[in-house]
Amino acid sequence: MISSSRRLPPRILANFKIQKRLFSLNAYCMKEKNNVITVKKPTNSSDDPAETQGLVTSIHSENLIMMPLPAIKQIYDEHIQRLEAKNDERKAETKKLYDEHIQRLEAKNDEHIQRLEAKNDEHIQRLEAKNDEREAETKKLYDEHIQRLRANDKEHKEEIVKLTVKQKDDEADFIARSGEVFRLRRICNIRSALEYIRGWVSSKKGEDPLMYEPVDKVLEKLSNNQRFKECLINTCEMNNVNVEAVKKCMGGLYHTSSKGLHGYDKVVIHEKGWVVNEIIALGLIFKYFGVPFEYMNGNDHFVKFPYKLAPR
Repeated sequence: MISSSRRLPPRILANFKIQKRLFSLNAYCMKEKNNVITVKKPTNSSDDPAETQGLVTSIHSENLIMMPLPAIKQIYDEHIQRLEAKNDERKAETKKLYDEHIQRLEAKNDEHIQRLEAKNDEHIQRLEAKNDEREAETKKLYDEHIQRLRANDKEHKEEIVKLTVKQKDDEADFIARSGEVFRLRRICNIRSALEYIRGWVSSKKGEDPLMYEPVDKVLEKLSNNQRFKECLINTCEMNNVNVEAVKKCMGGLYHTSSKGLHGYDKVVIHEKGWVVNEIIALGLIFKYFGVPFEYMNGNDHFVKFPYKLAPR
């Protein structure tokens, strides 16, 4: 038996019920041994399955008529055709409703997509506008920063120029004062200048003048002084000479200056009395300690000092 909980299409349900009634009629006919059966002829034909059920259930009623079996089959076929026609109509109607529903959904979907695209375009425009504003602000800040840097750089350059001029003036003033000191103390040759340097270095150490070390010893120690050593290395690099060779000759400068008088009215480095390394060492020592000196070439002419000297 078919469960009532299962929802079958009306056509299949009607088929099952008609088949059930036909089987009952067949059993009845076999029992009566007759090739005809009695059914109630419907007064008004209807396509409703409920009326068909009424047709079958009235077979055993009192008002019965005789109907051949082929007629029953024809009634059954006509009923099936009507059900199929209705089913086709409903399918067509359902398909039409489905298509209309799909069209409405597609239209709504298109509208929704258009709204999303419009919102996306607006969002992108806002982002681009903000980005342009930030870029403009960043460029403005960058330009202002560059202007400040240029202004600072200009101020620094002007300050450097002022300091350079002041340094030259101070050096000139220092040399003039040193020359006056040397003139008053009668320091007019290399030997006396080296003795002056020995006294200046020893006094900085707080030594007793009677306990001053020999000049050559002081010059040897000077070559190992960190600050003087840096100036010595830079000077040797600028003149392409060996640092160790210049350091080695520093211990004998005082001895060489004692061989001759080397006397002038000022401190003079004469090219004829010294080798290149000694000339460079003397020039650096005198510049380092602010001793004014002049240079005389092999032709006994006063000329500019021919070697580069690193600043202190």
